[in-house]
Amino acid sequence: MSAAQAVRRLAIASAMLAGGCASDGSIGGVSGPGGDGGSVAADGAGAATREIAPGLVVVSSAPASGTLALGDLLLPAGARSTWTVLSARGEEFGTGDTIEFVASSSSKHGAEYEVAEGPDQTLYLVGVDEQRPAMVASLSKRDEAVSRFEPALAMGVPQLGAGESVEGTSEMVVLSSKALMKQRDKGTAARRLAYTRDETIRTASGERACRRVEVDFKAELGMAKATVHSVRWVEPGVGPIAEERREKIVVLGLVPTERRRVIVRALPGGSGGADGRAGGSLP
Repeated sequence: MSAAQAVRRLAIASAMLAGGCASDGSIGGVSGPGGDGGSVAADGAGAATREIAPGLVVVSSAPASGTLALGDLLLPAGARSTWTVLSARGEEFGTGDTIEFVASSSSKHGAEYEVAEGPDQTLYLVGVDEQRPAMVASLSKRDEAVSRFEPALAMGVPQLGAGESVEGTSEMVVLSSKALMKQRDKGTAARRLAYTRDETIRTASGERACRRVEVDFKAELGMAKATVHSVRWVEPGVGPIAEERREKIVVLGLVPTERRRVIVRALPGGSGGADGRAGGSLP
């Protein structure tokens, strides 16, 4: 399986995580509105009601005015969340399919914690107890590939204010999961997260007042480049409610492959996580 395919799967998972990493491995500096890491412009900001996909509508949009807590993005160890695909183009999942995320303690690849996205993708993290999770590795079983990061690519900060962003880079190496000494490719990975707007959305569970969070992920390897732009709607005290992700990957400079997916989280009883508790998915 190619390194390019491994980059694509890593980009999908990483774009759904909160946080950023400075080039020295520490949490990146938090930038305010209009700064060097200012907020990402919201698509259709201030516009009237707009449909993202059947089953997901943005009812209203306003400038960010609150805070975003890591606890609303992080799935506690031993917990799980379930997501339903509302729309998909060029994806391996189809409309109506479900994806389950499961978090657990782990020592693999030097990690303390892992999050499995369905049966194929697993992320390995450190620093969760300190509320500064960072990714040390990612496994794609289907591609038989492990991606490692040096320094660990940070995935969260305790709290992010209105209009603030966090960003950074890390060295990235793609290895064969069957023979970890066999390197397939190497390069850099960069991520940027921003709390950009306050938006009310409507899903099957009703209308919800959310923080709009945008994550940009970019991986540049010798054989492939991948970019992902993700928008996630997070309800304080409940966690992520819905997400739209657009992705483009270019292999050896050829015609790019583009994909889009919209998913919504299952909320039993209309509140709390899929396990009945508040908290996010950190997929």
